[in-house]
Amino acid sequence: PASRINPDGQKILNFYPMPNVPIDPQFNYATQVSDTFPRRDCGKTASSPGCPGLNHIDSTHVRMFSYGGFNSFHKSLARFIKLEYDEMIRDQTEVPMTINIMAAEDRTGRGGDHIPFRINGFASMRFTSANEHGDANVEETGYHDRQHTSDDILGVDTDGDDIIDSFFVDFNYLSRNALINGIGAAMAASGPETPLISSFGQDGSFLYISLEDPHEYGEYVIGTRSTGHDFDTLYYLSGTKEGVFQLPSSVANLFVTAASIDSLGIESLFSEEVRAIRTGVEDIPGTKDIELLQNKPNPFDESTTISFWVTDPANIHSANIVITDLSGKEIKTIDVPVTEGMNEVLYHHGYNMTGTYLYSLVIDGKLIATKKMIFAN
Repeated sequence: PASRINPDGQKILNFYPMPNVPIDPQFNYATQVSDTFPRRDCGKTASSPGCPGLNHIDSTHVRMFSYGGFNSFHKSLARFIKLEYDEMIRDQTEVPMTINIMAAEDRTGRGGDHIPFRINGFASMRFTSANEHGDANVEETGYHDRQHTSDDILGVDTDGDDIIDSFFVDFNYLSRNALINGIGAAMAASGPETPLISSFGQDGSFLYISLEDPHEYGEYVIGTRSTGHDFDTLYYLSGTKEGVFQLPSSVANLFVTAASIDSLGIESLFSEEVRAIRTGVEDIPGTKDIELLQNKPNPFDESTTISFWVTDPANIHSANIVITDLSGKEIKTIDVPVTEGMNEVLYHHGYNMTGTYLYSLVIDGKLIATKKMIFAN
C-alpha cells in the first residue's frame, strides 16, 4: 500500500532513476533495444524450467531458485524478497515484473553460486532471468548457443564503426532485476527483529495464532500457504500479538509464518514455518501417524515437492515415493530417508510434459496413500 512506502524504499527507487542513462561513451546505451523488442531470448539448449522455445522473448519475468520446501529459510527468503517488491515497488514501476518462486534449487543440470552458501548454513537463493541462451554444456557436440562461450558478450557491432549497436543484454530488464535484488537486500538489512509463533491452530474455518515479541513492535503480518511456494493469504495484526482470522477455504494442512513490522512499515524476515493441522473433524488427514501430503506446487511445469509427515519413524525401515501414470505404469521410484516430522523429496519430471499422474507413498513395502498431480506447461 502507498501508505507503507518508507525512506529506504524511496532511496532504492532514486538509485535507479533511468535505465538508459549513458555510463560509458564506448557503449551506445541510449540506442539499446526498447522493452517493446527486448533481447532476453532463448537459446536452442536452454536449461529447464523456462524457455518455451528457441528465440522466445521474455523481459517481464524473473525466476528465484532456492533449496527446500517446508520450513526452508531459503524459500522463506525468496518469499520475503517477492513480498517487498510487490508491496513497495511494483505499483510504482513503468514495467512491473512478475517474480516466480521455483520449486528446485537450480535449473536442471546446473549448480549456481548460491549453493555453497546454503551448504555453509546461509540463507541463499539465486535470481535467474526468465530465458537463457543455452544450457552452458559447452562440451556437447554441436553446442552453438552463447552462454558460457567466447560469444557470451555484451553485444556486437553491426555497422563497423567500432561501437556496439546490437545488444545481447536488455539493460531495462537488467535494471528492473537489480531493483528487485536491491529492495530485498535493503529491507532485510534495515528491518526489525523476527517474532516467534508461540501457539497456533486452525479448525477449517478460522486460524488462531499468538506471537512472542520482546521488542513490542505492535504490528505484524501472518503469511499462510497450502499447496504452493507462494503465500496464499496475508493477515495483519495491529496493537496485539494474538489474532483470529477467517480462512478463505478449509484445508487439512496450513503452513504458517510471521514477521514484525516497524514504525517505518518495514517487515522483518519471516519466522520458522509451522504446520497447522485442521482440527474438529473426526478422522481427517493430518491426524494420522503417517500422512502423504499434496505436492507443491500443483499443477507444475518441471519440478514439484512431494511431502509426507511421520510422527514416529522408529519402526520404519524403508520409504519410497512411486510415480505412475493413470494406467499404472511406473515412471520412477524414489527412495526417501525418513525422519520425524516433515519429509520431502523434489521430483523432476522434465520440461514441456503435460498430463495427470499419480504418486504413492510406500512404507516397508506397504502402500500408505496415493494422490494425483498435474503437469502443466
